[in-house]
Amino acid sequence: MQSARPPRLEATDPVSRRVNPQRRREVIIDLTAAGRRVVTEVMAARRREITALVARMPARLRAGLVAGLAAFNEAGGEPALTLAGEPVVSVNAS
Repeated sequence: MQSARPPRLEATDPVSRRVNPQRRREVIIDLTAAGRRVVTEVMAARRREITALVARMPARLRAGLVAGLAAFNEAGGEPALTLAGEPVVSVNAS
């Protein structure tokens, strides 16, 4: 049984589905190229929004937040925080 998907996801065809050849009761779901593009776009938009919010914070509070976000990104395996293409903070410096 397939679950209902929102029209935008249906239109982009973000995933492929196939039966697991080793366990036929399982379905393997992978991102398609279109799905990877959607994820990339959403992540980029999220980073832009977070950057804009952080930029509006008082400088005295910003450093602690940026260090915390850098650690969060590193723990999640996300790319390093950058500003104008330059690393904002190095988490490994501790």
